[in-house]
Amino acid sequence: MCRILLVRHGQASFASDDYDNLSELGHKQAEVLGKFLRKISIDFSLVASGTLNRQQQTASELVKYISNSDSNSEDSNEDDSNEDDSNEDDSNEGDLDDSGLIKQLEWLNELDSHSLVQTYQEKLEYAQKEGRLEFSHDNFEQVFTDLVTLWSKDKEFNGESFHQFQSRILTGLAELKQQHDTEQTLLLVTSGGVIATIVQSILGLDNKAMLKAALRIFNGSLTEVIYHKNQWELVGFNSVAAFHLEQNPSLLTRL
Repeated sequence: MCRILLVRHGQASFASDDYDNLSELGHKQAEVLGKFLRKISIDFSLVASGTLNRQQQTASELVKYISNSDSNSEDSNEDDSNEDDSNEDDSNEGDLDDSGLIKQLEWLNELDSHSLVQTYQEKLEYAQKEGRLEFSHDNFEQVFTDLVTLWSKDKEFNGESFHQFQSRILTGLAELKQQHDTEQTLLLVTSGGVIATIVQSILGLDNKAMLKAALRIFNGSLTEVIYHKNQWELVGFNSVAAFHLEQNPSLLTRL
């Protein structure tokens, strides 16, 4: 049985010039979650993230505290990693990050919101300011919903289509399961759209319900899935137990 814990990255830098970096609070969320995972003593066979900065930064904070059986096995004698390692499955396209502890998997990357904005902003006049689409805390959910809805119906989108986005994620998940089809626990740091797509596939949700789920996912939350009896099962969704134990409401963010 393959067990996967999906982590949504910590709070990014919303409304700044560079969204794709953790805020100070985002780093704190990842630290609190890492300490929580250490406390419950899970031994991870794999720690992986997407290639986006906010995902990698979250994963880097987590590995300061958690146990990764692959990276902590100190038998990394280069002699042992010769021919047998050539058979190791790196079809999930992962390079290790600079720390050598985190596998980078592009299929965990979030949808390209910048491309969606560039393509559809003229259709969302209610959210425009001085000719540009402007996100705010007040309008984010509506704008995000409208952008993804337009994208999902666009058969001529210039870039990764909605269908390709879903296929990328589900193909990556299937390949990962094949590589770890034993009693292993994997930690994947990703984004809300990826987590919601996996949940959608497991529960058979329509796109409207998937979008609602995506918008409810907290930064630094845990969603757990297992592969059991030839199918994926959802065990837990959007858990923020680590933050509740801190009794610090400021850790609960979605933006």
